[in-house]
Parts: sequence; C-alpha cells; structure tokens
Amino acid sequence: MPDQDNNLSRDELPASVAAVTAVWLHQVLQPRFPHIEINKVASERIGEGYGLASEIFCFNWESDRMPHSVVAKLWSTAGPAGAREVGFYHTFVKGLTAWIPDCYYAAIDPENDRGVLILEHLGRITQGDCLLQLSLPLANAVARCLAGIHAAWFEHEALSLASWLPSLSTWERGPDWYAPRRASFLERFNDRLDRRMRNLLDRFEHAQAVANERLARAPVTLLHGDLHLDNFVFVEDTVPVLLDWARCAKGPTVLDLYELLFSMSNATDREQVYAAYSAAFEAYTGKALDRAEVWHQLGAAFLRNFALATFGIANWQPASPREAAMIDTGLKRTIEALSYWSRQDPALLHFLI
Repeated sequence: MPDQDNNLSRDELPASVAAVTAVWLHQVLQPRFPHIEINKVASERIGEGYGLASEIFCFNWESDRMPHSVVAKLWSTAGPAGAREVGFYHTFVKGLTAWIPDCYYAAIDPENDRGVLILEHLGRITQGDCLLQLSLPLANAVARCLAGIHAAWFEHEALSLASWLPSLSTWERGPDWYAPRRASFLERFNDRLDRRMRNLLDRFEHAQAVANERLARAPVTLLHGDLHLDNFVFVEDTVPVLLDWARCAKGPTVLDLYELLFSMSNATDREQVYAAYSAAFEAYTGKALDRAEVWHQLGAAFLRNFALATFGIANWQPASPREAAMIDTGLKRTIEALSYWSRQDPALLHFLI
C-alpha cells in the first residue's frame, strides 16, 4: 500500500460517523485548504441502499471559505471492500480522463480494520440504478468515461509495481468451489432456468478453461472491477461520475467493458456503445483497437460474468427487496446474454455439444 503522505496517523481515524468532528475535519482538510474554517458540522446519510459495504455521509458547515461540504466514506477493511480504494486514490487517480470525485484524504487503520475517505461533494446529482439501463446518449457518455480510465493505465508499468492490486487475467476455481455453490444455486433458482443454462452450470469447469485461453494474450489495464450503475452518479443528468473503487484490479479491458455493453446498455444500442468506447479509446491512446479481437475476448468476459452471476450469488441472502430485485435482474440479463452468445459465437460454447 502506498505511503499516506500528509494523512493523520491510524490511531486518529474515526471509528464511526460520530467521531468525524469539526476538529478532525479541519485537521485532515487543512493541508489541501490552508485557510479552511470549520466551526460546526452537520451530517446527513446519503447513498443508503446503494453502497452495501460502507456508510457514506455528507458533512456541511457554514463558512465564507470553500469548501462548505465534503463526503465521508467509512467502512470496515475486514469486509469485502478491503483496503484497495485507498490504494487507488494514492496511486491511480492521476491522469484519468474521466470524472472521479476529488479525494482530499484517504487512509486505513490496519490494526482496527478501518478505512476512511474524504471526497469532493458533487452537489445535486442523479444516482444511477443497476436495476435500470441507460439511454443511448448516457451509455455513450459512460463508454467514453470508461475508455478514458482504461487508456490512462493501458499496459502501464505502474500496474505491475502495485503488488496490492489483484490480477483478474485468469479465473481459477476448483471443484470444491463450484460444487457446493452449484447445489445451492439450483436449489434456489432451478425453476427460472432453461435447459441450456442448466447444461452450462453442469459443465462450467470447461468454461473456465475456455475463458482463460481467450484472455491469455489480452493486454492489461486498470479495471474498476465492480462496474454497474449503482456506482455511477450523473451531474446535470448527463455527465457520468464513477464511484467506489473498492474492487479495483488489473486485467483485460473487456471485464469492465462487458458490464457496460451487456448489463448497463440496451441490447439494441450495444454496437453503437461499443463503437463509442472504441473511438474514445483510440483517441486517448493513439492506438488502433482490433475490434474483432476485443469482441472475441468479450465472449470470455461473458463466461466470467456467468460464473459471478450464478455461482457467485448462490449464497447471497438478500437483506432487502432491492437486493432481491438485483438478483432477479442479474439472472434475467445472464439468461439473455447466454442466448446472445449461443447465436453469435457458437465456438465459445463448443464444450456443451
């Protein structure tokens, strides 16, 4: 994990929202804003229901000096969020040709498993919703945003130097991972599946090898790693801002791109959104994409996504109606994607014959 620059020592990280006081905020913000004045702060919970592993609050105060408000994100690093988001803000946020909230402070307390971010407050925004899909103009805007992120760190040596950043270039799970999850998934969702989907579930160990072979030579870049619309907000309803880098990783571009094309976009817009991404990526890097090869790799990304959308959610017990709807929506999109790839790329699923 990178050095923490001018951050406070880990003993001074707030353990809860009550510990985010005017004094503490003044201490962490003063290096960035030397003349900041914070006398009394008020907090408001935001993003509830959209961040499953953290708590997010807006803090505001009255002052003649900017800023007047910030967003604080607090979480346990012992959970699924881990500590990667702090590493992202210290290492990879510079140079991104995409709107990422400005980070004023990022630190972890490894002894007490705490993480804290203090971020730019974006003002009035529209929250994205993973249960919905984007209009074509918004999907194209997100495509350009994603291309800017991938292009900034495409085949960059900083990826290999960041030992804390996991690689997603291969997918390796053994029978002891698949078997119990397969049984749980079928027990819960068998009535929603068609024959083809059951067949793929039964033989998915073969799919893993196919996916890894297709991605074996794919170039590596910085990945968001958890791309869905809950992690986007839109400024003035048109400009996408990408949040929550807790699962950032390094790996083939298609692992992010698949989510944009097959989950966030309408099927009828898919080719146009892909064209927008490709054109932006080529403009940022000055390199031509082999668009046919990238599409070939997207088939591998589908197989990886299939594993996460089935085996990966087998033991997820939804804690709210919205979480249950997320599972249902994910299953429907996975079934539709399987139908698409069965028609468009039969060789991808040759092991099912």
